[in-house]
Amino acid sequence: MMRRLCVLAATLALIAPHSLGAQPRRVNVLILAFRDPIMLDTLAIRNDVPGSPGEVFSAARRVLDSLKLPVTFADSAHGLLFTQRFVTRSRVAGQRMSWALHCGTRMFGDNADEWRVTMAYAVFIDPSAAGTARLGITVVAGATTIQGASADPVMCGTTGALEADITKRVSLSVLKMKER
Repeated sequence: MMRRLCVLAATLALIAPHSLGAQPRRVNVLILAFRDPIMLDTLAIRNDVPGSPGEVFSAARRVLDSLKLPVTFADSAHGLLFTQRFVTRSRVAGQRMSWALHCGTRMFGDNADEWRVTMAYAVFIDPSAAGTARLGITVVAGATTIQGASADPVMCGTTGALEADITKRVSLSVLKMKER
């Protein structure tokens, strides 16, 4: 009996830290122009924001909806919102696409403003210091010309503006919730 209790205690000691702490959330996506899957969880820009993880998750969901960014997967228990891929053109979150992405330039300006853009993004919410949560955001994209399918897609780099805007809006939304 004592031996069984020791084995059970040892097993629980090994399992408990993994189940209580923040679980790694592997979020891999395939985007045109990238040869291999992209691990969004490894690229996130992370910032502490005021509020509990639950408050930050709710605020992030509202912000993404207000920016008309589609959410295809939402998991409040693990603090994850993401869209594996969506196609858009010329605008994102009410701004010109080149505000958020740089996809190379041609004679008429940034390709991001003229080409068809395939995007994926993820928002990660983790517990942080008392009264705050860690908000991580990753945006990746590729673009193709609308002139025809014969041209190869190009990789797009983020400017960081969309991630910063989402972070700012989430922080403000949580503060407004607390004022009520």
